[in-house]
Amino acid sequence: MSASNRSEESTLKDDLAGVAESARKDVRRELERVREKAGELVERGRESVERARESVSDRVRERPLTSVLIAGGVGLLLGMLVARRRGD
Repeated sequence: MSASNRSEESTLKDDLAGVAESARKDVRRELERVREKAGELVERGRESVERARESVSDRVRERPLTSVLIAGGVGLLLGMLVARRRGD
């Protein structure tokens, strides 16, 4: 291999190494951005669940009899569905 070819090969290796390092940095940056966004979404989800829990809790306190009747009705329906499924 001539000195010119070795020089071109070395330059090509250096260029590829630079491109690979640049790509790694881009991927790391994007991964960090995705992690931050995922964290924000998880936090928003937690806040929504907490608001829903508080809302349901308030409703149960406001109307305990209605809440018990609804829960009983849902339980009855689920029981009927399970029984029906076992009968098939």
